Amino acid sequence: MLRILQSRGANEIRRRAFATSASAVEEPVTRKGSCTVPVAFTKFDAKEDADPSPPVVLLHGLLGNQMSFRSLVKKPEFAPKRDIYTLDMRNHGLSPHTGEMDLHALSRDVSLFLDNEGIEAASIVGTNIGGKVGMILALEQSDRVSDLVVVDGSPLASDKKLEFVNKIVQLIHDVEIKNYTQKKDIEEDLKKGGIEDERLRQFLMMNVVSDNDEPGFYKWRHGIQAIQEAMPALMNFPVYDSETYTGKSLFAFGKEWSEEEEAAIKKLFPNAAFQSLESTGPYYPAIGNTEKLTEVLNEHLRN
Repeated sequence: MLRILQSRGANEIRRRAFATSASAVEEPVTRKGSCTVPVAFTKFDAKEDADPSPPVVLLHGLLGNQMSFRSLVKKPEFAPKRDIYTLDMRNHGLSPHTGEMDLHALSRDVSLFLDNEGIEAASIVGTNIGGKVGMILALEQSDRVSDLVVVDGSPLASDKKLEFVNKIVQLIHDVEIKNYTQKKDIEEDLKKGGIEDERLRQFLMMNVVSDNDEPGFYKWRHGIQAIQEAMPALMNFPVYDSETYTGKSLFAFGKEWSEEEEAAIKKLFPNAAFQSLESTGPYYPAIGNTEKLTEVLNEHLRN
């Protein structure tokens, strides 16, 4: 059984509400002097009799949304005894759009979600930017993170990946999506703009939705302007002098990782394990092999 809901504002009475569109999601609220967003999320109840283990919270990557985990969550063998939550981060999916956009803001949103759902601690699984958010949460609020999995991410910023992602964000920003009445034409425009990989185009097209204000036309679901302006803050991980997370953590990469990445990870996460998912691809390569990802995650969650 699944339910699509939103986390509530910090000072409001907590109640469950079904989200069917972006308009159903509440506005950002102020919390501890910073803008905090009540994110949209879906809860998947345990497929089998639940055990006392913490729930699994899945955090998507940049330009993704909670649907990015659809094929993973649907697998009957994935964490069958655990409740699973998939979240839409701010400016993504059904969550509110806001101008404030950095890794700490995203981390505060997850913390608010945990508070509102009464979750003391969770197994945090994050891909790419979602992984960086999970790392910050683990380093700054270790009691909220029972264990951590970071898929295709590290504290180091890759110049090559940054250049590639910036190109994608710029292309999406420049596509005159309101001029199109056919989705296939939007995808063709992305292809002409340099997105030759079909899997990547399909990934990006998940964010194309009907524009209720202009019937027959489309819009981007995510807040692309805020995302573009926040790229430097999103791609660069904060500097930590003494903080470490000593809980169980796993860093999974699409194919391999560098010695520099391993050293940077071990400095902050001394008990980190590393795993290759034997996958290739130009963007979020680790998600391209869901069979291997399921196997690796289940092994981590069991132990």
